[in-house]
Amino acid sequence: MATLHKLKKRCKPATLIKTTTIKSSNSELNEISSEKKNEDQLRKEKLLKIAPKVPYDVDLYHWEDENLKAPTVEM
Repeated sequence: MATLHKLKKRCKPATLIKTTTIKSSNSELNEISSEKKNEDQLRKEKLLKIAPKVPYDVDLYHWEDENLKAPTVEM
């Protein structure tokens, strides 16, 4: 119990320093996160431009068509 008491005394100042640092740099974090979002958006747009275009397969064209007959192979 004495060890916990000593650790508690040591950790209190560090915890207070961290919370004040976080509060003061909150606006900086918002700026950084908005820059990161812009970078991510630009990267996504570039990747979408070079992404291959693949056509839908037949099953997706007729996804909700309940009356569609499936082709059969006759022998």
